[in-house]
Amino acid sequence: MGWGNKAIEIRSVDTGHLDGVFMHKKAQKLKFLCERNDKVFFSSAKGGGACQIYFMTLNKPGLSNW
Repeated sequence: MGWGNKAIEIRSVDTGHLDGVFMHKKAQKLKFLCERNDKVFFSSAKGGGACQIYFMTLNKPGLSNW
């Protein structure tokens, strides 16, 4: 089982530094919703009008990844 060939890279506007990468096992059409504090939110449309919300926590210097 592996990841697909599509990913979303989150980069700093000021430096271009890679802050995070969002990957999903199935290729989906993802829509950027918003960024709040250290989280980025996306939605994916599913059949029948349903959608699923994803969020990603960005790595911040000095914080531990648990």
